[in-house]
Amino acid sequence: MPTLLLPWERYRYDASMLTAAAFLQDEIEINRQSLLTAGARYTLTRSELTFTDDPSIIPPSGKTSDGHLVFSAGHVYRASETLVIRANASQGYRHPNLVELFIGSPTHAGMPARGPNPSLDPETSYSLEAGLNYAGQRAFIDASVFLTVSDDYILYDPIQYVNIGGAKTAGVELTAKYSIGTSGLTPYLTLTLIRQQLEYGSIFAVESTTDGGTPFAAGRFGLRAGGQFYSHRWRFDGFCRFSDRATLEYGEGTRDESAGWATLNAEASLDIKANGQTGANEIARLYLGLYNLTNRSYKPLDEIAGAGRSLTFGTRIEF
Repeated sequence: MPTLLLPWERYRYDASMLTAAAFLQDEIEINRQSLLTAGARYTLTRSELTFTDDPSIIPPSGKTSDGHLVFSAGHVYRASETLVIRANASQGYRHPNLVELFIGSPTHAGMPARGPNPSLDPETSYSLEAGLNYAGQRAFIDASVFLTVSDDYILYDPIQYVNIGGAKTAGVELTAKYSIGTSGLTPYLTLTLIRQQLEYGSIFAVESTTDGGTPFAAGRFGLRAGGQFYSHRWRFDGFCRFSDRATLEYGEGTRDESAGWATLNAEASLDIKANGQTGANEIARLYLGLYNLTNRSYKPLDEIAGAGRSLTFGTRIEF
Protein backbone atom coordinates (compact mmCIF):
# COMPACT_ATOMS: atom_id res chain seq x y z
CA MET A 1 0.00 0.00 0.00
CA PRO A 2 1.59 3.32 -1.01
CA THR A 3 2.50 5.79 1.74
CA LEU A 4 0.50 9.01 1.71
CA LEU A 5 2.79 12.04 1.91
CA LEU A 6 1.56 15.51 2.63
CA PRO A 7 2.57 18.16 0.07
CA TRP A 8 4.62 19.85 2.83
CA GLU A 9 6.78 16.73 2.95
CA ARG A 10 7.59 16.60 -0.76
CA TYR A 11 9.61 19.80 -1.12
CA ARG A 12 13.24 19.72 -2.12
CA TYR A 13 15.99 21.27 -0.02
CA ASP A 14 19.63 21.57 -1.10
CA ALA A 15 21.44 22.46 2.11
CA SER A 16 24.90 21.89 3.55
CA MET A 17 26.78 22.38 6.80
CA LEU A 18 30.55 22.54 7.26
CA THR A 19 32.07 22.27 10.72
CA ALA A 20 35.77 22.65 11.53
CA ALA A 21 37.25 22.55 15.00
CA ALA A 22 40.62 22.74 16.74
CA PHE A 23 41.22 21.83 20.36
CA LEU A 24 44.05 21.87 22.87
CA GLN A 25 44.14 19.92 26.13
CA ASP A 26 46.76 19.50 28.82
CA GLU A 27 46.97 17.29 31.88
CA ILE A 28 48.92 18.34 34.96
CA GLU A 29 49.72 15.63 37.50
CA ILE A 30 50.07 17.39 40.85
CA ASN A 31 50.88 14.17 42.71
CA ARG A 32 49.91 10.51 42.57
CA GLN A 33 46.43 11.36 43.79
CA SER A 34 45.52 14.59 41.95
CA LEU A 35 45.23 15.31 38.24
CA LEU A 36 44.26 18.66 36.71
CA THR A 37 42.94 18.93 33.15
CA ALA A 38 42.49 22.13 31.14
CA GLY A 39 41.40 22.56 27.56
CA ALA A 40 40.16 24.92 24.87
CA ARG A 41 38.24 24.34 21.66
CA TYR A 42 37.45 26.62 18.74
CA THR A 43 34.58 25.66 16.43
CA LEU A 44 33.77 27.24 13.07
CA THR A 45 30.44 26.38 11.44
CA ARG A 46 29.00 27.43 8.08
CA SER A 47 25.49 26.48 6.96
CA GLU A 48 23.88 27.22 3.62
CA LEU A 49 20.61 26.62 1.82
CA THR A 50 21.25 26.91 -1.91
CA PHE A 51 17.87 25.83 -3.28
CA THR A 52 14.37 24.94 -2.18
CA ASP A 53 11.00 24.88 -3.88
CA ASP A 54 9.22 25.30 -0.54
CA PRO A 55 7.35 28.62 -0.90
CA SER A 56 7.18 29.05 2.87
CA ILE A 57 10.96 29.60 3.04
CA ILE A 58 11.62 33.31 2.58
CA PRO A 59 14.15 34.14 1.24
CA PRO A 60 14.59 30.99 -0.90
CA SER A 61 18.29 30.82 -0.03
CA GLY A 62 20.23 31.53 3.13
CA LYS A 63 23.68 31.32 4.69
CA THR A 64 24.91 31.46 8.26
CA SER A 65 28.41 31.27 9.73
CA ASP A 66 29.77 31.52 13.23
CA GLY A 67 32.89 30.76 15.25
CA HIS A 68 33.17 30.30 18.98
CA LEU A 69 35.89 29.54 21.57
CA VAL A 70 35.09 27.52 24.70
CA PHE A 71 37.18 26.45 27.71
CA SER A 72 37.04 23.63 30.23
CA ALA A 73 38.86 22.65 33.42
CA GLY A 74 38.63 19.62 35.65
CA HIS A 75 40.16 17.97 38.70
CA VAL A 76 40.28 14.26 39.54
CA TYR A 77 41.29 13.20 43.07
CA ARG A 78 41.96 9.54 43.88
CA ALA A 79 41.08 9.29 47.56
CA SER A 80 41.79 5.56 47.74
CA GLU A 81 42.10 2.47 45.60
CA THR A 82 38.32 2.27 45.38
CA LEU A 83 37.16 5.92 45.54
CA VAL A 84 37.70 8.68 42.95
CA ILE A 85 36.27 12.19 43.29
CA ARG A 86 35.93 14.53 40.31
CA ALA A 87 34.86 18.09 39.51
CA ASN A 88 34.56 19.86 36.18
CA ALA A 89 33.66 23.29 34.82
CA SER A 90 33.09 23.85 31.12
CA GLN A 91 31.54 26.05 28.47
CA GLY A 92 29.29 24.73 25.71
CA TYR A 93 28.40 25.85 22.21
CA ARG A 94 25.80 24.51 19.78
CA HIS A 95 25.16 25.88 16.33
CA PRO A 96 21.61 25.27 15.04
CA ASN A 97 21.39 22.36 12.60
CA LEU A 98 19.98 22.35 9.07
CA VAL A 99 16.53 21.20 10.16
CA GLU A 100 16.24 24.05 12.65
CA LEU A 101 17.65 26.66 10.24
CA PHE A 102 16.29 25.87 6.79
CA ILE A 103 14.16 22.73 6.54
CA GLY A 104 11.90 22.28 9.54
CA SER A 105 10.28 19.08 10.78
CA PRO A 106 7.33 17.61 8.87
CA THR A 107 4.37 16.01 10.56
CA HIS A 108 5.10 12.34 11.24
CA ALA A 109 4.08 9.63 13.72
CA GLY A 110 1.67 11.98 15.46
CA MET A 111 4.28 14.71 15.98
CA PRO A 112 3.40 18.25 14.84
CA ALA A 113 5.16 20.07 12.02
CA ARG A 114 7.65 22.78 12.97
CA GLY A 115 8.94 25.40 10.60
CA PRO A 116 12.60 26.45 10.23
CA ASN A 117 14.10 29.72 11.43
CA PRO A 118 17.13 31.07 9.46
CA SER A 119 17.55 33.78 12.12
CA LEU A 120 18.45 31.38 14.92
CA ASP A 121 21.48 32.28 17.02
CA PRO A 122 23.91 29.65 18.35
CA GLU A 123 23.25 28.35 21.83
CA THR A 124 25.93 28.83 24.51
CA SER A 125 26.15 27.38 28.00
CA TYR A 126 28.15 27.07 31.21
CA SER A 127 28.24 23.80 33.15
CA LEU A 128 29.42 22.65 36.58
CA GLU A 129 29.64 19.00 37.59
CA ALA A 130 30.87 17.15 40.66
CA GLY A 131 30.82 13.42 41.24
CA LEU A 132 32.37 10.34 42.74
CA ASN A 133 33.10 6.83 41.59
CA TYR A 134 33.33 3.90 44.00
CA ALA A 135 34.48 0.53 42.66
CA GLY A 136 34.68 -2.06 45.40
CA GLN A 137 35.02 -5.81 45.18
CA ARG A 138 31.24 -6.28 44.87
CA ALA A 139 29.66 -2.83 44.79
CA PHE A 140 29.96 -0.12 42.14
CA ILE A 141 28.54 3.39 42.47
CA ASP A 142 28.95 6.37 40.17
CA ALA A 143 27.05 9.50 41.24
CA SER A 144 27.18 13.10 40.05
CA VAL A 145 25.34 16.40 40.38
CA PHE A 146 25.33 18.99 37.61
CA LEU A 147 24.11 22.45 36.71
CA THR A 148 23.93 23.92 33.20
CA VAL A 149 22.98 27.52 32.42
CA SER A 150 22.22 28.17 28.74
CA ASP A 151 21.79 31.41 26.80
CA ASP A 152 19.86 31.73 23.51
CA TYR A 153 18.43 28.29 24.22
CA ILE A 154 17.06 26.68 21.04
CA LEU A 155 13.51 25.43 21.50
CA TYR A 156 10.44 24.93 19.37
CA ASP A 157 7.14 26.70 19.79
CA PRO A 158 3.95 25.38 18.16
CA ILE A 159 5.00 27.00 14.86
CA GLN A 160 8.79 27.05 14.46
CA TYR A 161 12.16 26.76 16.14
CA VAL A 162 13.07 29.82 18.23
CA ASN A 163 15.70 31.22 20.58
CA ILE A 164 14.46 31.95 24.06
CA GLY A 165 16.25 33.89 26.78
CA GLY A 166 17.85 30.86 28.37
CA ALA A 167 17.47 27.70 30.41
CA LYS A 168 18.74 26.38 33.73
CA THR A 169 19.06 22.63 34.12
CA ALA A 170 20.05 20.94 37.38
CA GLY A 171 20.13 17.26 38.11
CA VAL A 172 21.56 14.12 39.63
CA GLU A 173 22.81 11.01 37.81
CA LEU A 174 23.32 7.69 39.57
CA THR A 175 24.58 4.29 38.43
CA ALA A 176 24.82 1.50 40.99
CA LYS A 177 25.21 -2.27 40.96
CA TYR A 178 26.07 -5.01 43.45
CA SER A 179 27.38 -8.51 42.80
CA ILE A 180 25.81 -11.02 45.19
CA GLY A 181 28.64 -13.34 46.16
CA THR A 182 29.28 -16.21 43.76
CA SER A 183 25.64 -16.50 42.72
CA GLY A 184 26.20 -14.62 39.47
CA LEU A 185 23.31 -12.26 40.34
CA THR A 186 23.78 -8.50 40.01
CA PRO A 187 20.96 -6.08 40.80
CA TYR A 188 21.53 -2.66 39.26
CA LEU A 189 20.02 0.80 38.88
CA THR A 190 20.54 3.81 36.61
CA LEU A 191 18.62 6.93 37.59
CA THR A 192 18.50 10.52 36.35
CA LEU A 193 16.71 13.30 38.21
CA ILE A 194 16.36 16.59 36.32
CA ARG A 195 14.72 19.92 36.97
CA GLN A 196 14.72 22.41 34.09
CA GLN A 197 13.62 26.04 34.12
CA LEU A 198 13.01 27.88 30.85
CA GLU A 199 13.45 31.66 30.70
CA TYR A 200 11.32 32.97 27.84
CA GLY A 201 11.68 36.67 28.61
CA SER A 202 9.32 39.60 28.95
CA ILE A 203 8.13 39.54 25.32
CA PHE A 204 6.29 36.24 25.98
CA ALA A 205 3.08 35.73 27.92
CA VAL A 206 4.97 33.24 30.14
CA GLU A 207 8.27 34.79 31.24
CA SER A 208 9.56 31.72 33.12
CA THR A 209 8.43 28.13 33.73
CA THR A 210 9.73 24.99 35.42
CA ASP A 211 7.80 22.84 32.94
CA GLY A 212 10.70 22.48 30.53
CA GLY A 213 9.61 19.29 28.78
CA THR A 214 12.00 16.96 30.63
CA PRO A 215 10.71 14.21 32.97
CA PHE A 216 11.83 14.70 36.56
CA ALA A 217 12.82 11.04 36.96
CA ALA A 218 13.85 8.45 34.38
CA GLY A 219 15.99 5.36 34.39
CA ARG A 220 16.26 1.62 34.48
CA PHE A 221 16.57 -1.06 37.16
CA GLY A 222 16.89 -4.78 36.91
CA LEU A 223 18.69 -7.98 37.70
CA ARG A 224 21.51 -9.51 35.67
CA ALA A 225 22.60 -13.11 35.90
CA GLY A 226 25.27 -15.16 34.22
CA GLY A 227 26.98 -18.50 34.31
CA GLN A 228 28.24 -21.51 32.41
CA PHE A 229 26.19 -24.10 30.57
CA TYR A 230 28.44 -26.99 29.48
CA SER A 231 31.32 -24.49 29.18
CA HIS A 232 29.15 -22.12 27.14
CA ARG A 233 28.64 -18.76 28.83
CA TRP A 234 25.08 -17.47 29.20
CA ARG A 235 23.75 -14.08 30.32
CA PHE A 236 20.31 -12.87 31.32
CA ASP A 237 19.04 -9.37 32.07
CA GLY A 238 15.51 -8.69 33.31
CA PHE A 239 14.82 -4.99 33.67
CA CYS A 240 12.26 -2.21 33.87
CA ARG A 241 12.60 1.08 32.00
CA PHE A 242 10.60 3.98 33.37
CA SER A 243 10.00 7.69 33.00
CA ASP A 244 8.06 10.29 34.95
CA ARG A 245 5.42 12.50 33.30
CA ALA A 246 6.72 15.46 31.27
CA THR A 247 5.17 18.85 30.57
CA LEU A 248 6.40 21.59 28.24
CA GLU A 249 4.89 25.04 28.69
CA TYR A 250 5.33 27.32 25.68
CA GLY A 251 5.90 31.04 25.86
CA GLU A 252 2.36 31.89 24.79
CA GLY A 253 0.93 29.73 27.59
CA THR A 254 -0.06 26.48 25.82
CA ARG A 255 1.25 23.12 27.00
CA ASP A 256 2.26 19.72 25.68
CA GLU A 257 2.11 16.83 28.13
CA SER A 258 3.00 13.14 28.24
CA ALA A 259 2.11 10.63 30.92
CA GLY A 260 4.63 8.63 32.90
CA TRP A 261 5.31 5.06 31.80
CA ALA A 262 7.20 1.88 32.61
CA THR A 263 7.97 -1.24 30.58
CA LEU A 264 9.12 -4.75 31.55
CA ASN A 265 11.84 -6.26 29.37
CA ALA A 266 14.23 -9.21 29.19
CA GLU A 267 17.40 -9.97 27.23
CA ALA A 268 19.37 -13.23 27.06
CA SER A 269 22.44 -14.43 25.21
CA LEU A 270 24.48 -17.62 24.84
CA ASP A 271 28.13 -17.69 23.75
CA ILE A 272 28.95 -20.99 22.04
CA LYS A 273 32.55 -22.18 22.05
CA ALA A 274 34.16 -24.63 19.65
CA ASN A 275 33.50 -28.21 20.82
CA GLY A 276 32.31 -26.78 24.14
CA GLN A 277 35.94 -26.46 25.31
CA THR A 278 36.82 -23.99 28.05
CA GLY A 279 39.32 -21.45 26.74
CA ALA A 280 38.36 -22.00 23.12
CA ASN A 281 37.43 -19.00 21.03
CA GLU A 282 33.76 -18.12 20.75
CA ILE A 283 32.40 -19.10 17.36
CA ALA A 284 28.80 -17.97 17.79
CA ARG A 285 26.54 -15.87 19.96
CA LEU A 286 22.79 -16.29 20.15
CA TYR A 287 20.70 -13.51 21.65
CA LEU A 288 17.03 -12.93 22.34
CA GLY A 289 15.25 -9.77 23.42
CA LEU A 290 11.70 -9.46 24.74
CA TYR A 291 10.50 -5.89 25.18
CA ASN A 292 7.42 -4.20 26.67
CA LEU A 293 6.08 -7.52 27.89
CA THR A 294 2.89 -5.94 29.25
CA ASN A 295 2.23 -4.24 25.88
CA ARG A 296 2.05 -0.82 27.53
CA SER A 297 1.06 2.07 25.24
CA TYR A 298 3.23 5.15 25.81
CA LYS A 299 4.57 8.18 23.98
CA PRO A 300 7.44 10.25 25.39
CA LEU A 301 7.09 13.98 24.88
CA ASP A 302 8.23 15.07 21.38
CA GLU A 303 9.05 11.51 20.36
CA ILE A 304 7.26 8.86 18.35
CA ALA A 305 5.08 6.40 20.25
CA GLY A 306 6.97 3.59 21.96
CA ALA A 307 6.86 0.11 20.45
CA GLY A 308 4.37 -2.38 21.84
CA ARG A 309 5.23 -5.94 22.79
CA SER A 310 8.12 -7.01 20.57
CA LEU A 311 10.78 -9.64 20.10
CA THR A 312 14.25 -9.58 18.59
CA PHE A 313 16.41 -12.62 17.82
CA GLY A 314 19.78 -12.87 16.20
CA THR A 315 23.09 -14.65 15.98
CA ARG A 316 26.70 -13.77 15.31
CA ILE A 317 28.97 -16.41 13.81
CA GLU A 318 32.74 -16.28 13.49
CA PHE A 319 34.56 -18.50 11.03
